[in-house]
Amino acid sequence: MIAQAETEPEFDLARYDKLLQLQEREGRAASSLATRLRMTQQATYDKSKKKPMTVKKPWE
Repeated sequence: MIAQAETEPEFDLARYDKLLQLQEREGRAASSLATRLRMTQQATYDKSKKKPMTVKKPWE
């Protein structure tokens, strides 16, 4: 809807501002739900799996 509002021949600034506010509110709600449902990186991190070491250690 935002892209459509940007390409309309007659640009309505009030409508565009309202769409941006709704987009921000939707993003905040999604972020809040992801945190509450523990869908963050911290919650999905598996301590038993180590990252592959591709960097040569200084003492080698």
